[in-house]
Amino acid sequence: MEEYYVKFYQYHFPDPTLLYSLDNRQKEFKKLIQNRKISGIIFIGEKFCKYEYFEFPTLKESFNEINIPTLLLEFSIEDNYNIESYKTRIHAFYELLRNKK
Repeated sequence: MEEYYVKFYQYHFPDPTLLYSLDNRQKEFKKLIQNRKISGIIFIGEKFCKYEYFEFPTLKESFNEINIPTLLLEFSIEDNYNIESYKTRIHAFYELLRNKK
């Protein structure tokens, strides 16, 4: 059991809640973008989850430097009944990516 947790935290994708891993997060994202030929990133976060939102401006700037568009979507429990605005934003982002090619 002990070995499981050592491996889990040692090889865990850098996470904003695991402060020791933050320095590697941008580098790991850039590797994923390059390896998978990603053309855009949608960040989905729960409203009021501060860890993710503190990091977003830095990540967005980093991705802008390599011409990767980003979209930030915030959800809450109440949004389950009103998702049309999210669909519209995602569709507009898709069109932006499609026209970029």
